[in-house]
Amino acid sequence: MASTNKRSQPPKKTPATSAGGQKNEATEQGPRLITGARERVHKVVNPDLSTPVAPPRRAERRPEMIKQRREERMKVYERQRRIRQWTRIGGALVAVLLVAGIGWTIWSYVEDARVNLVPEGTQTYQYAGGEHTQQPGEVVAYAENPPVGGRHDPVWQNCGFYPAPIRSENAVHSLEHGAVWITYRPDLPQEQVDDLRQRADDQTYILVSPYPNLPEGVNVVASAWNQQLQLPAVDDEKLDQFIRKFRQSPDAPEPGAACTSGTDATV
Repeated sequence: MASTNKRSQPPKKTPATSAGGQKNEATEQGPRLITGARERVHKVVNPDLSTPVAPPRRAERRPEMIKQRREERMKVYERQRRIRQWTRIGGALVAVLLVAGIGWTIWSYVEDARVNLVPEGTQTYQYAGGEHTQQPGEVVAYAENPPVGGRHDPVWQNCGFYPAPIRSENAVHSLEHGAVWITYRPDLPQEQVDDLRQRADDQTYILVSPYPNLPEGVNVVASAWNQQLQLPAVDDEKLDQFIRKFRQSPDAPEPGAACTSGTDATV
């Protein structure tokens, strides 16, 4: 009867045993191993203190991330600013060069037109070329003084400087070949004569010689075929302008024909 009055007790759990009757240690250590692994996964070992340190949270990294992004934006901004600055500088240089090029072109055109214009005061005539005298040495009565065209000697005067007068008939033949004949008053000061001589020494197709009986008030006369300019002084800029315009002019009957191997005779 006593056994029937006792409450039934649940059976006690006994540790698992192995086949040899020993307790299963893996079964007991399992929960501890899992817990340790989880701790190691979520912890970082500090190399200095050898103590586990939790990784910084996102909120803690936010200021550093903001700083890095700000620095990156500043680098991009500076790079773009430099590009814009160099672009402006390059554009300004191109504009300056363009304006300078246009200015130089306009100046060159105006200057070229100025120096190649027929000098003011130049007289123009209408003589045909190719009319020679029958015999060398024949005298021709010219209307102009000095002459600018018409009948002339078959032999031309060699270009260059002459300290004495030359025959007009030979000089006119040189004009036909495209030469410029500069005549001056015989009593012209020597330094001015030397100035004229320098022109003959520096350029081809230039004749320089004294000429008696120039018109009153005229000290220098520049003559080309059918063109003549009377000047009061050697240093008049029109003299060089006349030379640039008419030396080897295509208006001469035979431009480029010889101005050497002729005669060097003076009178």
